Amino acid sequence: MKLHQARPALLALRRWAVACVAVGLLAGGAALPALAQPAAWPDKPVKLVVPYPPGGLTDTLARSIAEPLAKALGQPVLIDNKPGAGTLLGAQLVARSPADGYVLLMATSTTLGVSPALYRNNMIDPVRDFTPVSLVASVPFFLVVHADSGWNTLQDMLDAARNAAAPLQYGSAGNGSPHHLAMEMLQKASGAKFDHIPYKGSQLAVPDLLAGRFKLMVTDLTPAIAHIRSGKLNVLATTAPQRSAMLPQAPSFAEAGVNGVQAVAWQGIVAPAGTPRGVVERLSAEINRIVASDMLKARCAAIGCDTLPPMSPAEFAELVKTDLVRWTSVVVDSGAKID
Repeated sequence: MKLHQARPALLALRRWAVACVAVGLLAGGAALPALAQPAAWPDKPVKLVVPYPPGGLTDTLARSIAEPLAKALGQPVLIDNKPGAGTLLGAQLVARSPADGYVLLMATSTTLGVSPALYRNNMIDPVRDFTPVSLVASVPFFLVVHADSGWNTLQDMLDAARNAAAPLQYGSAGNGSPHHLAMEMLQKASGAKFDHIPYKGSQLAVPDLLAGRFKLMVTDLTPAIAHIRSGKLNVLATTAPQRSAMLPQAPSFAEAGVNGVQAVAWQGIVAPAGTPRGVVERLSAEINRIVASDMLKARCAAIGCDTLPPMSPAEFAELVKTDLVRWTSVVVDSGAKID
């Protein structure tokens, strides 16, 4: 993807992750499994579990990786969609699979950060149950409003919220989703009051935003970009640390005058804990090569994400730990819980 050269938001995420790694490694770090790679691996198909339904961003990204990975490994890489329980059903399946390199998980920051803090009956331990392999992409979110609202800036909307007789209603991709939690961050940081209307995915919420049921929401780019380009929706800010190349007109929340609202989701591949080191290193090298390809950069740009610079399995492991702490704090602050 040749949208820009500097990728400031991604570099900011990279610097943050490396800083976390430095601290972690000083304290002993996250060690990879000591077992060696089996000589014959892989000698059968590899399964990549996607904890989302077919057709979404994560599923599309996984399928875009699976084909070139299969060529590199000399074995089919089969996609297995296992949605449910905020992605925890698919994650649990992988956590309980043999640690032999033949079952992998297309994990997200929801899977290993948000959902473990959100669900009362959690099914996994994000740190104990998995060996991180490769970080793949980041997904920024955007605050959008109905064009008829007349709000052209974040401050326009916040002024309206503070002066409204009742809290402004907003839609989200679901209770406890990063979209919802970003709005909770905004409510806390700005002092403005909002009323949450949860949906089962941004693609279901955006049509109601266009129909005027509510006037604002935080969304991933894919279901909203056509309506932003047509002028039906105004974009007020991005939850990324800095402006995204995918929608450069959108300032960060800090740039728009509100600190403390930052939510960039990540996508990555993990294996069950105890997977042999040689398998993890082979997978990491092959996936990092695919992520760096022009093919995947272009594919990622088309579906609303940014590929990320290479990260070692140990660095990815530290990012998972740090992200879990951060999202747990946000979930606790929001008061959101799901049985």
